[in-house]
Amino acid sequence: MGKGFGKGAGKGACNGDSAYKTKEGECGGGAGAYVLFMEIIGSFINIYPACCMCCHFPGCGCCCGCFVLMSGWGGIFGASAPSCCGKTAKNLKILAAMSVVAFFVRGLVVAVLSASISELNAEKEAYEKCIKNKGKEFEAYCEDEHLAGKHMNIELQKAIIEWLTFALIITLIWITVSMVGAYFGKKGADAENKAAQGAGVQVELQGAIAHGTVVQAKGAPVLVGQPVASPPV
Repeated sequence: MGKGFGKGAGKGACNGDSAYKTKEGECGGGAGAYVLFMEIIGSFINIYPACCMCCHFPGCGCCCGCFVLMSGWGGIFGASAPSCCGKTAKNLKILAAMSVVAFFVRGLVVAVLSASISELNAEKEAYEKCIKNKGKEFEAYCEDEHLAGKHMNIELQKAIIEWLTFALIITLIWITVSMVGAYFGKKGADAENKAAQGAGVQVELQGAIAHGTVVQAKGAPVLVGQPVASPPV
C-alpha cells in the first residue's frame, strides 16, 4: 500500500491531525462544515435557474449558468478539505482559497445577471408600451420589434426575468457563504501555523536543555555543556 493510506498519511492533506490546536482553527473547521452544507444546498437550488439561463437566455446564457454551478462546486471542494480530509492548516487554506475564488466568480455572475435583468425589463416595458400604443392586434409585431430573440414571447420573457431574479438573489446570499469560508479559513490557518511553529520551538528548547545546551541569544555565542546562568537580582 502507498504512503497515502493508513496511519502514515498524517503529513498529507487527508488524514491529518485529529484535533485543531487553537480556537481559531476550531472556528475554521466549523465554518468549513457550514460552508459545505450551504454549498450543497445552493448547488441543488441553482440547477433549474442555471438550466433556464442556458436554454432561454440570449447571448452567453450557458456560460452564465455554468459559472453559477461551478462556483458552488468549487465551494464544495474547498469546504470538504477541512470537513472530510483532516484538521490541518493546509486544509483550512484550501477552504479559504476556494472560497475566495467562488466569491469573485459569484461577483461576476451578479454583475452579469443584474445587467441582463435590467435589459430584459427594458425590453418588456418597450413591448408593453408598443401594445398600449398600437393595440393588442399588433402583439406579434411588438414581440418581434422589442423582445430579444426571434423565438421570444412576452410570457417567456417574464418567466426568464423571474428565474434570473431568483438566481441573482441566491447568488447574493451565497456570496456571504464564500465570505465566511474565506475569513474563517484564513484566520484558522494562520493560527494553526503559529501554534505549530511555537510547538516546534518548544521541542527544540527542550532538546537543548536535555543536552545541556544554552539557547543562543541574539549576538551571543552558543555555550555547550554549561548550565544556564541565573540573571542577577
